[in-house]
Amino acid sequence: MLGTPMIYPTKTGQRTMKIRAIAKEERRILITKDNDFFDSSILSKSPARLLLISTGNIINKHLFALFEKNIELIIKYFETYSF
Repeated sequence: MLGTPMIYPTKTGQRTMKIRAIAKEERRILITKDNDFFDSSILSKSPARLLLISTGNIINKHLFALFEKNIELIIKYFETYSF
């Protein structure tokens, strides 16, 4: 699970399409809080692998701690599941 390269500001739709394209091309797991990616994942299977974060308001330090604590479990689940 590597970070997505910096996506430079463009119109929101263009940025979203670029993020989806990178995730597909590089077979990445897209990690997001944005429900639009969930909707498109269900409807069009894009992105193919998605981790939707629904922790509410949380500072990055705590979010990263959750990933560190659960990374092995996350990896295990993505071996079988795509969402």
